[in-house]
Amino acid sequence: MITIYWHCFEPTASDEDEKLVNGTLNKLAQHLKAEPVKLSIRIKRLRDEAKLARKVDETLDRLNEQSYTFNICEATIAYDFSIAKLIGETYAAKLLVYCSQDSKIAAAAQRKAPHAIWGAAGTFLAAVYSLNNKSAIFHEALHLLGADDCYIEDKPSQKKADCNFEHCIMDYKPPEKWCENWPFICDKNIDLIR
Repeated sequence: MITIYWHCFEPTASDEDEKLVNGTLNKLAQHLKAEPVKLSIRIKRLRDEAKLARKVDETLDRLNEQSYTFNICEATIAYDFSIAKLIGETYAAKLLVYCSQDSKIAAAAQRKAPHAIWGAAGTFLAAVYSLNNKSAIFHEALHLLGADDCYIEDKPSQKKADCNFEHCIMDYKPPEKWCENWPFICDKNIDLIR
């Protein structure tokens, strides 16, 4: 069982932001539970784990420090999740953070990957900083599950040869209309997230 926790990291995060992130991730989970993926997945709000949420906020706040990188932040939060027993042998947890483009998370992510204009993801932590963008939420959440980008990093407008789907959500800046019909990912990525 994989759990994707979501967290709106902004003092100005609204109820609408929370509804958007929760609804979008639950829609993705519905798709992933169906053919052709059939993944055991659930979506949870990090705020429901109050002590851990405070610890995550403290870690994310450290991204103001130039030497505190996105990768260090990701490793620290993964460690905190393991201490909280949210990661184990038969289950896994990941974290998607929803924040604004001018947030410290976005700045740290873009220091790591300058081409990441909507969001960024590591193995455990993803950040979406393109507000009200469901395709960015889908794209970064799928990275947490093992999906790979279908564009060439230093030439984002160029599609990778191994992507067999014209409207793959793992392409660069996919439009929201690509999220309407499941499956919206290529065969390569279906295999990677199974």
